[in-house]
This record gives sequence, C-alpha cells and structure tokens, in this order.
Amino acid sequence: MIGPVERESHRHAVAARRPFAAGGGACTVLVRRVGDRVELAHHAAAETSAALTPGQAVEVAAALAAAARDGRCDDVPAELPELPGGSR
Repeated sequence: MIGPVERESHRHAVAARRPFAAGGGACTVLVRRVGDRVELAHHAAAETSAALTPGQAVEVAAALAAAARDGRCDDVPAELPELPGGSR
C-alpha cells in the first residue's frame, strides 16, 4: 500500500494471454516503482504483488530474459529493448 510520502515513479503493464491448449485466459503483469521498492503484480492486483528490492527486480529481469532465450524463440533480442517512455 502506498503511504502518504511514497509515490509511484514508474509503471509498466504487459498484457499476456495463456494459450487455449493450456486453459486459456488473460493476465496483466504490472511493474511499479513505489518508494524504494519495485512491485510485480499478477493480474495487476495489489493483493498478488511481490515487493522486491531493486537488486531482486534485476534478478527477476535476468531470469525472465534467460528463460526466453532458452526457449524456441528466435525473436528474443540479446539486449533489453527500450520500454515505452524511454526506460529499461
């Protein structure tokens, strides 16, 4: 929960879809920077969010990138792309 002094300084949402063969459905993964923590929320709901330190957020980003590269995806860039708004 955001306190009176804490402000959200970053927000990025990724709309994801689960394949029909795997049960289907949609989910929005939300990444926010609030104060000194990074929040990762499943279904963009605060109740499902994990509060991460900046170091943990970098670790999660590296793990996601590694998992994408280990798959059969030919469209995974070697470098992280620029996100909308010019942040990484």
